[in-house]
Amino acid sequence: MKKKFRSFNDARKFAHSLKLKNRKEWEKFCKSNKKPDDIPADPNQHYKNKGWKNLGDWLGTGKIGPKEKRKQYLSFEESKKFVRKLKLKNRPAWRKYSKSDKRPTFIPPSPEKTYKKEWIGMGDWLDTKAVQPQLKKFRTFEKARKFVHLLGLKNTQEWRKYANSGKKPADIPWGPYLIYKNKGWKSMGDWLGTGIIASQIISKQYLSFNESKKIVRELAKKHNLRTTSDFVNAKKQGLISDNIPAKPWDVYSKNKREKK
Repeated sequence: MKKKFRSFNDARKFAHSLKLKNRKEWEKFCKSNKKPDDIPADPNQHYKNKGWKNLGDWLGTGKIGPKEKRKQYLSFEESKKFVRKLKLKNRPAWRKYSKSDKRPTFIPPSPEKTYKKEWIGMGDWLDTKAVQPQLKKFRTFEKARKFVHLLGLKNTQEWRKYANSGKKPADIPWGPYLIYKNKGWKSMGDWLGTGIIASQIISKQYLSFNESKKIVRELAKKHNLRTTSDFVNAKKQGLISDNIPAKPWDVYSKNKREKK
């Protein structure tokens, strides 16, 4: 005998009263024997043409799943046609627009995820003719680094400002650490010519916390080092090797100490 279920509105009202947060909780409730017989376990099937929208509407959370969201968006070609009329010049301009109130709900904020199968690149999306980094032809690492050294930039912030200024040659990559990862890349300091090495790179050159501590304690006995000043002076005098940091309190903070 075919079951008789409550009307969609009455059933949804009941589901709202449960205060469930997601599909997992709904499925757990359905298996708990607490579900009334006139409430379907698969409301999406039973109420398919009778009011059903999505699970977020059914549970009252208002959340919309990826599939439902995509149904709200225009097709890839239609979205692209709309976006190209905006005349946005680059990725930063698109990001700013996508996060603003100007973006209509029928255009996804992350098209590369929504249109994963159709997606080619930001240049195609905006119609800027820009080519994806991996498809571009860049200068060799040595030539590119030599060019960058001449710019006299001091840090990562200045590099990003320059890279977004429109002055950067097309054959110099915006993200050199990605393009030259296995082709000579060392650090931003090496790329800019400042010689400055990031702290996370420097830390790899040091001994572990326990190894350093063992050596320093032996040196402390040998040279009668008792205070921080004694340690700092010993470091300056070359009594403590380079694989032990001059400021161990910074390098070996509690969350960085190795547990061995």
